[in-house]
Amino acid sequence: MKLLNKALLRMSDWSRTTWCLAILMTVAFVLIGRLAQLQVFDTFDLEKKNLLQVQVDRKLQSPRGTIYDRNGKPLAMSVVTK
Repeated sequence: MKLLNKALLRMSDWSRTTWCLAILMTVAFVLIGRLAQLQVFDTFDLEKKNLLQVQVDRKLQSPRGTIYDRNGKPLAMSVVTK
């Protein structure tokens, strides 16, 4: 009887290990497939999306505050230039 229980225990451990390995391999294949899809097959679509996300540089007029010395006289002031 003890021998039968040990055999069943070994079998259940083996099947649990097999299931865990199968699930892990499935997840790995799904991730590898997704990476291949993004890196190899969808490159043209991703390049088109990249061109739509172009950044535009704009110069903004940002007036700075006047800097005063300890006597209250202005040392540096903002001057608008063209």
